[in-house]
Amino acid sequence: MRLWREWLPEAVAREATEEEPKRFAAIVAGWSREWQQQHDPALTLKWLSLFNRHAPLTLDAVLQPDELELLLASKHRPNYVLQILSGLVESSCIVSPERFRMDQNITFFMDAQGSCERILQTPIPLSYTRHTSRFLVIWLGLMPLTLWKSCHGAMIPVSAIIAFLLLGIEEIGVQIEEPFGILPLENMCETIETNLNEMAGNNSGVSYLIGKVNQQSWHMRHEWEENRRRAEGSHGDDSEFLRSSRDGDTAARDNSFATPDLSGSDHR
Repeated sequence: MRLWREWLPEAVAREATEEEPKRFAAIVAGWSREWQQQHDPALTLKWLSLFNRHAPLTLDAVLQPDELELLLASKHRPNYVLQILSGLVESSCIVSPERFRMDQNITFFMDAQGSCERILQTPIPLSYTRHTSRFLVIWLGLMPLTLWKSCHGAMIPVSAIIAFLLLGIEEIGVQIEEPFGILPLENMCETIETNLNEMAGNNSGVSYLIGKVNQQSWHMRHEWEENRRRAEGSHGDDSEFLRSSRDGDTAARDNSFATPDLSGSDHR
């Protein structure tokens, strides 16, 4: 989803075709589903025995036949899909900032995949788990003998409750060692695929809304500039009127000082 959020605005900006975002979404969805199938211990046996039939049934609606054939021929399928995503980013017409962020997201995928593989392939040693289970069984088997003097007949339900609690804690610890078996990975992959297909289908609608908003913004800016020019023009006319008035007053004062006093000369 992070990789898709980085790619979708760029596709809208350069008016990508309708099929291009759908193919990109299909590859991303195929990566998540393929990783889940390869690293879910609950499906490991079924995947190994029914791989040739189960994989096409799972991915035939996501990938094209030639893409599915190449994917099945690769030894490490999640890395193969990540390599395809890197090639798509490299061959696209994306500018440097967006390409850098998408490369970061692909690197994030690879780091997450490596972390999950280390969790799966580096569990708690089996001898430790067996030793803990054996010790717990022996302790629970001897516990009723210690409770007989104090509990008598209530020893049975008390021992059952204590055994249920301790064995439950031990089972939780075993599941935490390999969490992929209890996580709803299939539902997560289906949710990712559904969201990506929905976002790819909404590409034309997103382009229309973005164009509409940009057009409205252009009209608002144009009107604002027109109002600003009109305001500047009205202020310029007022300034010219004030300047003309001041010039007229100054000329009138100069004329009054320059006019000779003819009444005095006639008297002499």
